[in-house]
Amino acid sequence: MMAGLVHLQKRKISCGATIIASRYAISAAHCVLNETARTFGLLVGDHDINTGDDTPSAALYTIENILRHHMYNLGSKENDISIINTEKIISFGSDVGPACLPFRFSNFDFNDQTVLALGWGTTEFTGPRAQELQKVNLTIVSNNKCQEELLNAKIFSSVLCSYGDGKDACQYDSGGPLLWYDNETRRLQLIGIISYGIGCGGGFPAVNTRVTSFLAWIISKTSDADYCIK
Repeated sequence: MMAGLVHLQKRKISCGATIIASRYAISAAHCVLNETARTFGLLVGDHDINTGDDTPSAALYTIENILRHHMYNLGSKENDISIINTEKIISFGSDVGPACLPFRFSNFDFNDQTVLALGWGTTEFTGPRAQELQKVNLTIVSNNKCQEELLNAKIFSSVLCSYGDGKDACQYDSGGPLLWYDNETRRLQLIGIISYGIGCGGGFPAVNTRVTSFLAWIISKTSDADYCIK
C-alpha cells in the first residue's frame, strides 16, 4: 500500500503516497504543486530504495494524471490532498496492495487511537533521508487540543493531528499515510495523509489531512476504481 513519488529528474523520493486502487494512489496536494504528471513516477513494492530491487514486486509506474484538490490553499494548507493516476494497472501481490478507505468510519474522530506512519523521509529535521522504509506509531490528538498547541495555525475539521513523544514523521514524508488498524476486519484503514508540522518530534502535534472528509471527492474523481471498502 505504501508508495513513493519519485522525482524523475532528481532521482529521489520527494513525497509519500498510498495505493487505494489498481490505478490510483493518494498523496498531499503540496507535493505536486506546480508540477506535471511527467515530473514523477510512482514507486511501489520497495523497501530499500538504495537497491530499488530488494523485493520482486518493486516497480516504478508512469503517472498519467495528477489531480490536486481544487480548493487547496497554500497559505492555510487546507484541503491538502491529491490523487495520482498511473498509466498502467499496478500489479498487486504479497508486497503490493491497496489500503482500505474508511467509509464505515466517516463519523469517527479517531481521538486517542494509535496510527502507523510510513515514509522514506529524513530521520531528523534537516538530516539525511532514510534509505529503508521507516515506520512509527503515533497517537491521534483531538482537534481542540491540537489548536491549543498550534496557536499560529488554523486547525480545520478536515484535518487530524498526531503526536508521539520524540517521534514523528519528518521532511519528505509528506503525502504518506497514517494507517489505523481496524480490529473487526483486521485491515489497515487510510485515515490520514501526512501534511505539515513544526520541525520533527519537537513536542508539537503534526497536522494531517483527514481522509474521511474527502471520501466523496475521492469517489467522484476515481469512479472506475475498485476499492478495498472493508
